[in-house]
Amino acid sequence: LRFAKKNYEIVQSHSKTRAFTTLNRCNSLCVCGVPVGLWRQMQYFFSPEHINIIDKSVAIAEDVTSDFFAFSTSHWKRNPYEIKTLRESRSVEFPEKTYAHLLRFDNTFSSKMSGRDSHQIYHICLHDHNILRETRGGLKERLLPFMVYVISHELVHIARFSRHCCHLLSEDKEQEEQIVHSITNDMLEKVPLRGLDRVLERFAAHRSP
Repeated sequence: LRFAKKNYEIVQSHSKTRAFTTLNRCNSLCVCGVPVGLWRQMQYFFSPEHINIIDKSVAIAEDVTSDFFAFSTSHWKRNPYEIKTLRESRSVEFPEKTYAHLLRFDNTFSSKMSGRDSHQIYHICLHDHNILRETRGGLKERLLPFMVYVISHELVHIARFSRHCCHLLSEDKEQEEQIVHSITNDMLEKVPLRGLDRVLERFAAHRSP
């Protein structure tokens, strides 16, 4: 998976004993995702083959998001993100019935840093078990378009945060989710990827009226 190039201090997070690389103080939490129909306590983790497919979906999602918002490569340097699987982030509490959630961690500012240095990093935390259930065990023809949507959705959140279109701790999260689903649909509806039309239809009910 893609990782931000900037080096961050390794520290403890959420008062847990496990330390996360590239993290400093956790500033806020934004819950992102769509409810899964039926929840069962089943633990699935992505296989190496699934990771390769997800890596492709990240590349597609970042390109589409950059084109839609007219972002240059410097935007992602100022707003770096990492993809975390359930195996990597399972010690962090997260909503059970979602496909992913977004965390932002602040990087402590020092006098040695310039204005071009990033002050925060985002973690897109994937919920392997829910995603695999939705894609019938991670079938390639289903997993790739589904993950393009999920990653694009989270990148739209990052884009809106970076442009100050919304606040991480906004109380009206439902409305923000509808806006982000609508933008994600607008971004992806013309992308020629097999199976993506089915995914867009899957999330149609979650878009703004």
